[in-house]
Amino acid sequence: MATGAIRMGLVFEGERTPGVDLVERMLVAGERFEDDVPVDHAASAFEALETLELAYFVDEMVQAGEMLAEQVHNRATRGLQEVVQNAQDQGASSIRFGWKRRGRRSELLIRHNGNPVRLHDVVAMAYPLLSGSRRDAGKIGRFGIGLKTLNQFGDRLEVHCAPLPSFAIQRGRIRRVEQRDEVPGFWNPSARETLFVLQLDDTRFDRAFFEQWMGEWDASSMIFLPRLREITLFDLSRAPERVAGHALQAAETTDVKLPMPRALGAIKVRLKEIGGTRAWTVYRVRYPKRKNLKATNKAIGDEVTIALAVAHQNEDTRLYAGLPLEESCSLPFSASAPFDVNVDRTRILDEKPLNEWLIARLADLAASIARERLARRPRE
Repeated sequence: MATGAIRMGLVFEGERTPGVDLVERMLVAGERFEDDVPVDHAASAFEALETLELAYFVDEMVQAGEMLAEQVHNRATRGLQEVVQNAQDQGASSIRFGWKRRGRRSELLIRHNGNPVRLHDVVAMAYPLLSGSRRDAGKIGRFGIGLKTLNQFGDRLEVHCAPLPSFAIQRGRIRRVEQRDEVPGFWNPSARETLFVLQLDDTRFDRAFFEQWMGEWDASSMIFLPRLREITLFDLSRAPERVAGHALQAAETTDVKLPMPRALGAIKVRLKEIGGTRAWTVYRVRYPKRKNLKATNKAIGDEVTIALAVAHQNEDTRLYAGLPLEESCSLPFSASAPFDVNVDRTRILDEKPLNEWLIARLADLAASIARERLARRPRE
């Protein structure tokens, strides 16, 4: 006996409010709302999300995704790097981490000044493996587990970004919470900055822990990020106290003509470390992608951006996919490309045609930069 198609939907008990309609459009049709929804509609949508009962198999997948995200990194601090990547993808120029003792427990506060949280972002934050970046070639993220990797520190994350209601997410559940007060010098809600508050489960995650991570981070970790320029750690136990940080300044940006066939445009950026003596010259070029090349489970545009950085001082070089990887590098320069990487973003995947092609293009870029520098300043 033939049967028709079976379509899943949501069943509502009670009044069908505008918020219920918004939730159905997000969860069933995958709609995104780039403009702010009316405040009362947003509140109604949160009420619906709070009472949402997931189907058995969906709830099981959500819980499995939570466990996967918690275990994907062998070092908890790589979850902090995921948050940095998220801020970069949201267009932030700065991100601040703040450790705060609160009674017998402590909290980690994270603020960035990128795009404000939209209603559809709430769903993506709550449910693992829902990625708002996978179909966006201009963003680094792809797996939809970035914020969930913070589960290694604690599994209850508050999100504050007016005019949306403040909310907490915990194991795939959404609950509204009281709005946090402004933290002068750290977070300004009237500027629509985003604040994450993570309750820390372990006393090992103290100020010294985050201070050590910030010391290991290094300003060179940001040299290939097009927007993010500052990362700072504060102690918020009393008045905000700046503990450590790294910042870069673009001292000079110029167009440059490179003898690289088919390149669509190249720029040269001189970056300086604020408060330090280090500097880098970063060459960035757009290049048309070969049509048959695809990234694994990630959108990639018709053109890619690849980059190479020459340090003005002696230092170790690294390979990057936006943020630094843990690949060994013996080149005299650092290089970045939209590589296919493993889930924990530490290694370039082997035997991937896209990676092989990108490495060949980086070699072309290095050769063209060498020729350009030789012609311009032979002594270099």
